[in-house]
Amino acid sequence: MKPEDIQWGDWHRILFGETPPLYLLEVVVRVAIIYTLILIAIRSMGKRLPAELSRAELVARVSIAAAVGLPIQRPSRGLLGAAVVAAVIVLVGRWLAAWAYKSRRFEKAYQGYYVTIVQDGVLNIPQVKKSRVTKERIFAALRGEGIKHLGEVKRLYLEANGKFSLVPAEKKIPGLSIIPDWDAGLRQRQQETADTVCSTCGKNLSSTHACQECGGKETERALL
Repeated sequence: MKPEDIQWGDWHRILFGETPPLYLLEVVVRVAIIYTLILIAIRSMGKRLPAELSRAELVARVSIAAAVGLPIQRPSRGLLGAAVVAAVIVLVGRWLAAWAYKSRRFEKAYQGYYVTIVQDGVLNIPQVKKSRVTKERIFAALRGEGIKHLGEVKRLYLEANGKFSLVPAEKKIPGLSIIPDWDAGLRQRQQETADTVCSTCGKNLSSTHACQECGGKETERALL
């Protein structure tokens, strides 16, 4: 569109663009068809797509959205192109899922793998750095499960889909508090013990020397 074609008060252009008003009825039909197409595509890809998305399923959803967007907005674009794209995405997704079911190695490469973030009350700092998650995100996930210190955690896994899975400890041990420093009231209600833990990973230390687990030099009293 040329600059001289843009005129203030040109309500036909503002409301309908370069299409005739009758095209709005066609848009209704196109949206109805595309909506049905998306429902069929998502239903064909299984139950996990509407629930917990893996990397591949997220790519599939974005690809379907990109494929069906233009036919709704452009009168010059037909619907068959979007239908073919959606069909290819569904078929490829189902084929990859079947292959992943047969091959454990391909499943790890395709879906990703889980990592252990907390083991026996101690943060696995190398895996935390490798996974590019922050301690605050980890602690927030634990607080959401009612955990107040790392001694209550047997295992914390970061699943392939990016969610955390908690296995509580059968018997609580003294551990690093995960209550924020600014919440002094709640921290003061936690029972302080004679044990010393690393302020970085929460490993129980027999002395105030640097932590052999992560190299951290700061320590604090473990809480129970």
